Amino acid sequence: MKHTMTPYAEMLMNYLPAECRPTFAYECRQYGKDPLLAFLLQIFGGLFGIADFYLGNVARGALMALGTISTVGLVVTVPLWIYRMVTIWFDTEAENDALAYALAYRYIAASSGQRPEPPPPPMRPRPNIGGMPMVRQQQ
Repeated sequence: MKHTMTPYAEMLMNYLPAECRPTFAYECRQYGKDPLLAFLLQIFGGLFGIADFYLGNVARGALMALGTISTVGLVVTVPLWIYRMVTIWFDTEAENDALAYALAYRYIAASSGQRPEPPPPPMRPRPNIGGMPMVRQQQ
């Protein structure tokens, strides 16, 4: 399933040189995750962490699978599964925004030959990876 680029990724294209834009658009579509597929995986396999494996959150997926297998873990995994059904679309879009940011920074650095000023970061916070909160370093 191919998906369109997020509005943030489209905005980042304005920061790129013209010769980098087609490749940037291709890589955003190629490596970005499809929110609809993530949602369907969450509905049908979310209790076993399948959607988390799809998004690259291996630790969270493994914990969901282990929690579902254990009967005590069902008390935690079923409410978390319901919560993730509501938030999976936002999490997927935030992951795609983070991917677009990394790609844009790479293309800006490659085209200028020096350390560039980074493009504006995504307005959405990036979701936790593996259950650990992301810490931003102050510059």
